Amino acid sequence: MIYFLNYKKVILKIFILIVLFSSAALYAQTVYKNNILEIPEVDSSPVIDAKTNDECWRNMDWQEINEVWIPYGGSVESKDFSGKYKVAWSSEENLLYFLVEIIDDVFVDGFVQGETADTYNFDILEVFIDEDKSGGLHVFDGAGDIGRDWGTNAENAFAYHVYAKFPEEGEVTKNFIALDIAGQDWASRQDPDYAVNFSEFALRKDGNQLTYEFSLKVYDDTYDKDGNIDIARVQLKTDKEMGLSLAYCDNDSLAEEPKTRDNFFGSVWVKDESHNDHWKNAGDFRTVKLLAKPNTIIRNDGRLLFLREDGSTIASVNIEIAQTPRSRVKGLMGRELADFSIGMLFLYQNVKVRSFWMRNTPGSLDIIFVGEDLRIINIAEKTMPMSDKRYISKSPAKYVVEVKGGFTKRYGIDKGTKIYWERL
Repeated sequence: MIYFLNYKKVILKIFILIVLFSSAALYAQTVYKNNILEIPEVDSSPVIDAKTNDECWRNMDWQEINEVWIPYGGSVESKDFSGKYKVAWSSEENLLYFLVEIIDDVFVDGFVQGETADTYNFDILEVFIDEDKSGGLHVFDGAGDIGRDWGTNAENAFAYHVYAKFPEEGEVTKNFIALDIAGQDWASRQDPDYAVNFSEFALRKDGNQLTYEFSLKVYDDTYDKDGNIDIARVQLKTDKEMGLSLAYCDNDSLAEEPKTRDNFFGSVWVKDESHNDHWKNAGDFRTVKLLAKPNTIIRNDGRLLFLREDGSTIASVNIEIAQTPRSRVKGLMGRELADFSIGMLFLYQNVKVRSFWMRNTPGSLDIIFVGEDLRIINIAEKTMPMSDKRYISKSPAKYVVEVKGGFTKRYGIDKGTKIYWERL
């Protein structure tokens, strides 16, 4: 009897562990799949020259292209391949902007449409976009069995296979093609060039690094490549959601003929059974949401001075004062400091170690932790916008000051500098 009871306990424990493991795995997958990429609107559009020095790119997080779709679940060393991208938008220009960096040990080009193997067997960038986040098949304008298996509207989503002959070292090319499948079925298949859907394009090669920069027009599913495509162009607006993923086809053999793709890297996790489905089914595209331009308005509650030891002023800022629990939690979320003349002062009743983050905060900041004696304890310089990274005071603080990133370096403000503030 004791043995039987112990046996049942063991079975019960195993069952509980299985349930917990399955729940954890499902939770992890759900969290990842629901991860919405928020795309900021830019004040000024980038110059499309395959450089990374535009203001709009500087304070934006990179998104990784690090999921191995082919061979599924495989791994690769960063020296062999790594990929990342940034994306922004403009309501004024009605465009999406992309900056993509690829590190690869071997670059293989030489694609010729109708003569060589298909584009995906060469080193190319792929851009997948589903304007209305409807998901579903998007290969053919099919009917019957073809429609069921391959789609009834090829423009339900676009799978741009972006190929360009690689430029010489340090040079830039603006010549490219962007192919996608169209037609009613496999017998009538076409691979039109949709380069016209890209407003501008530039590709730079520096050693084993490629830098792509381009702007993209967005079209709905009424797009007719043989008609007036402007009718189908969508006006981009704040809070619009779309499906968007990027991928990179990688060939590691210059000599082989015909060319055959060795690896396929994507920007989103997908299940094994759909590891190569983006080109035909938009169901796994990442959800993206267009954000409004940050609010730059700061309430002018007072003035804060940074002082030298002799009491003279190093620099000063107009400040908004956050002293209620709600205002301290909100801080600068959804707002961006326009310049070095403004900031925010957080007032607390008690003195303790403070922890700040940048969630929903679009502009880089210098976060200045200040003790009860009004002297700076430490500074978190040029924080990462929109991140959950924690910035912590090195000792108990009663005040925290937030200014535009780079402020403290510009004015030589450091640990021990004293502050003085007053209300208007």
